[in-house]
Amino acid sequence: MVGKTGAFAAILDGYGRVLVVQERKKPHRFGFPGGRVEEGEDPEVAVVRECREETGLTPRVIHLVGRYGLTSGREAHVFLCEVESEASLVSEDGLHVGWHAPTAIPQPVRSSLHYALSDVLAGRRNVRRTELNPIN
Repeated sequence: MVGKTGAFAAILDGYGRVLVVQERKKPHRFGFPGGRVEEGEDPEVAVVRECREETGLTPRVIHLVGRYGLTSGREAHVFLCEVESEASLVSEDGLHVGWHAPTAIPQPVRSSLHYALSDVLAGRRNVRRTELNPIN
């Protein structure tokens, strides 16, 4: 499933806000920092690399929230993370990087955020959801 697996970092700040990035390609959806898992790469390694690239922050993985399988064949691994190194938010890949209240995340959102956010906020671990319809 190389090229179809993504790894995403769910990071909450001390105020309960969620870190989101806006993807560069259209339709410029908002989602957790993350991206494609490279061939032979562990998703837990990929999420650290992708988050650093997209935000300038170095995350530390706390646990796997879940794996979310879409009917398109794509799968997202969402990890609860905390910021390991404090730094200013910097966007290299995304158009926007910022903290948002869970109820005030800009639209449209990526499928991984849409399906995983409630699991993140509920403190769930190792969730497995399949046959999810992609969010456009």
